[in-house]
Amino acid sequence: MIGYLCKYTPVEILHGFSETFERIEPITQSVCCADGMLHPNLCSYARAVLETCLEKKITGLVLTNCCDSVRRLYDVALNDPRFTWVEFIDLPRKHDASAVAYFEGEVHRFLERARRFFPRSFNEERFFRSIPRLRPSNPEPDPNPPFPPVRLALTGARIHPDLKAWFMSYPVSIVADTTCTNPDRGDIFQGEISSLKTYARALLNQTPCMRMNRAGGLAEPLLRSRPEGIVYQTVKFCDFYGYDYALLRGELEPPLLKIETDYTTGSVGQLKTRFEAFLESILARREPKKPSSIPFGLLKGEPEMRNDLQKLRVVAGIDVGSTSVNVVLMDENHRILATSIVKTGPKSGLGARNALDEALATARLSLSDIRYIVSTGYGRAVASFSHEAVTEITCHARGALWLDRNVRTVIDIGGQDSKVMRIDSNGELKDFVMNDKCAAGTGKFLEMMARTLELEIEDLGPASLRAKEKVMISSMCTVFAESEVISLIAQNKETPDIIKGLCDSVATRTAALVSRVGKEERVMMTGGVAKNVGVVNSLSERLQTDLVLPPEPQIVGAIGAALIALERGHPPRPLSE
Repeated sequence: MIGYLCKYTPVEILHGFSETFERIEPITQSVCCADGMLHPNLCSYARAVLETCLEKKITGLVLTNCCDSVRRLYDVALNDPRFTWVEFIDLPRKHDASAVAYFEGEVHRFLERARRFFPRSFNEERFFRSIPRLRPSNPEPDPNPPFPPVRLALTGARIHPDLKAWFMSYPVSIVADTTCTNPDRGDIFQGEISSLKTYARALLNQTPCMRMNRAGGLAEPLLRSRPEGIVYQTVKFCDFYGYDYALLRGELEPPLLKIETDYTTGSVGQLKTRFEAFLESILARREPKKPSSIPFGLLKGEPEMRNDLQKLRVVAGIDVGSTSVNVVLMDENHRILATSIVKTGPKSGLGARNALDEALATARLSLSDIRYIVSTGYGRAVASFSHEAVTEITCHARGALWLDRNVRTVIDIGGQDSKVMRIDSNGELKDFVMNDKCAAGTGKFLEMMARTLELEIEDLGPASLRAKEKVMISSMCTVFAESEVISLIAQNKETPDIIKGLCDSVATRTAALVSRVGKEERVMMTGGVAKNVGVVNSLSERLQTDLVLPPEPQIVGAIGAALIALERGHPPRPLSE
């Protein structure tokens, strides 16, 4: 089996030799074998490609000089006996006449090297006949979507077919794909292909990738298809794509979602949240809502004052997070009847039900009294008793605006991630960012540091106020930060000083997220970390603004979910015990 990567690879020549080949689409659980052959700091894509080759026992490899990492991959494969045929094609950066002539020579040299290696003769007729036939199939969209499909354009780095199929499992229509994979190869051969020169010219005339000199703008090919949103895929830590993204962000009117992947399966949960929130924001743009007329911040209603409770419609919002499950019961008058905060535990589905039962007991209600349930958070899908799942990004935006109608920026730092949302006066998303899949700068980071310092996490905030000496925690990595803390302990640094350094580290990382979306006053902070006065003070200082803190920061997402539940019609099924 022969594998190739680049869309400029002349694979039709391999077809002329009757050889089997495939485009390598790396997606792996880990890159443990590749890490033994390549430096761990090398591009995650190149490492994933090598891992995939070893897993699939691909013995032939055709590469182009698309980047330094692929050139390094070529060096490694060329000297590894498991690869019997490794070829490298020098790809020009332009597509003018001289570039076409040069690339024609490269294609000819590739053909001659293939003649010397393959046992079968090259069949020119088979080569030309194969050109229009290489058309990969795209996944079919849902024939009965719940609403008109969202028109999406894809651009940037290659998107794995499984990821694209996952996009298509939602009610979306891919109206343009200018990623470097260029999935429909047949589209590039529009005119007559009768020689290697016309073949080489057709290959070079594809939508140029980011390593090519592009005379035209990046936006025009995307905007021709009139997308409602654009997904920009990047390779983690690849600087090249950052320039393209910055240019597109300034040129495009449709909302732009940037996703970073390292071609492993480790960040699927966060990717799902970001993509669903992106779709929710696009759908909200279709039907702009009137300014909300509901009362803001009615945190009232004691059990003994609810004699008329059975007459009211009661809904529930459930935020199933990585460390806690938060529940809000709300009636149709937007009164919060009961709340609960329960540790998620090892089974998030069971934790969600326990939290709901606790809130029901507080309100003296049963499950059958609840008309509609909306779940949110990373575990929203496991709350099987809910009627609907909505991303925590949308729910936090709604909940924050309900608590304070003047809030325009929401910072949520939970147990597993941190995110910043910029919203409008109706609580709809204008922009949002999330941290990467690393735990640095989250509640889990502080929890691990508290364990190292032999403290309860609740003690970190008050202790930071007693700091006298400035201590820097320079590492953003949780593991390395723990090593720094241990080193500071060995230096006999005071515990409050170390804690203050940790709080500053979290605040610095969060402030960087805020700068990416652009701060708009007022700024609210939600999530469990908002209870840490050290982080709040440090972040407020860096943002040069006073942060709005809700009475209970952990339930803001659940409040938003309950508000969305009130907007829905009758539940699709009755609730029972």
